[in-house]
Amino acid sequence: MANPKDIVKKTSRIPSRSKPNASAPKSAGKGRLSAAEFRKREDARREQLSIRRKQDRALAKAAADEARKNPPKLEQRPSGFSKFMHELTYGAIKPKVSCPHCHTVGNVRVKNSRQKAGVSGGKLTGALFTGGLSILATGLSRKETVTMAYCDNCTVEWCL
Repeated sequence: MANPKDIVKKTSRIPSRSKPNASAPKSAGKGRLSAAEFRKREDARREQLSIRRKQDRALAKAAADEARKNPPKLEQRPSGFSKFMHELTYGAIKPKVSCPHCHTVGNVRVKNSRQKAGVSGGKLTGALFTGGLSILATGLSRKETVTMAYCDNCTVEWCL
């Protein structure tokens, strides 16, 4: 009968991985690189990557400068809903109104709107008589109709 210690020794062995034969010739391009060769290739790769990033940054900067020099005009805006919203927000174009900032004629949009204009004396008097309850309903500031103008060329908004 076999000794139990021999059985344990035989079954508990973990097969070792085979090591490559050091005496076998390395095929060109398939073997491992030496540390110096690896560093040389890695440095070259990093240098190419750095040059590519610099070129990309230069192109992005040139595109940004070009966009800054030549901003899109209103004619280049997409038609349809965005043009409708632009007209709804700033009003219709008045061909005879000139912009006081850039002095262009025909690019100014005009729209009537209501703004707060200060404290109304009548509302203040009403608030005194009602003990302040009318302030909750109406507020103290009076509203005034003003004409707002917007220039499509220089994108400045002002009151007329």
